[in-house]
Amino acid sequence: MVARFIAWLLALFLTALPVQAQDGGMYVGAFVAVGASPYAGEATSTVLRPTLGVRTETFDIGTNGATAHIAQSERAALDIFLRPLFFALTHSDSPELAGIDRDVTLDAGLSYALDFAQGTRLNLSVAHEITGEHHGQEADLRLTQRFALGAIPLGVYAGAMWQSQDLSRYLYGVTGAEALIDRPAFDLGATTSPYIGVNASLPVSPRVRVFGTVQADFLDPAITDSPIVTEDATLSLGVGIQFSF
Repeated sequence: MVARFIAWLLALFLTALPVQAQDGGMYVGAFVAVGASPYAGEATSTVLRPTLGVRTETFDIGTNGATAHIAQSERAALDIFLRPLFFALTHSDSPELAGIDRDVTLDAGLSYALDFAQGTRLNLSVAHEITGEHHGQEADLRLTQRFALGAIPLGVYAGAMWQSQDLSRYLYGVTGAEALIDRPAFDLGATTSPYIGVNASLPVSPRVRVFGTVQADFLDPAITDSPIVTEDATLSLGVGIQFSF
């Protein structure tokens, strides 16, 4: 059943892509994020990632993944996406996490957006991991209210991230092979973690924009019970710049 769903999802994505990107252009930029890590021995985590891609009215494909718009109306949109996920547990230098390493994975999924009031948008995305590392799923439900603070457009949002047992185990579990005297084996079921945040995107010129986000995540109690997790909430800050051609 899952294999058929993945095959259908990939086929839908490929058929949704146009042959040429005549209505859009390339973009390059960089994004840096700094945040508190929930994992033992890691006070903060810093990510610096370049961005490069091509965007048109019907698709966006680049270093952050790929999205194709398969249905759109005045108030709603349905997208299909492929998205890489990078984990803090990938090649961690923390002694408390020694022997625990998670690979970068790739998700395929669907995203639905609905504008049901002035400046108010509801987003729902569902995704399934397709690289065979954990076979997990996640669903993200978010409500965003947009407004202007002077000349700066802001979005205040709140939502919740549901992660299946396989994904939660991959992120926060400890297998028998990874267990130590002071790090017992740990398993957990599906989890749901709420979050709140604010983001902004400000055009500096017709071809340059800067953007940023601040987000607080409140971890499911089952996650905080893990021996490799020491925080019950995290705060992250990200800023970036993008040049369009």
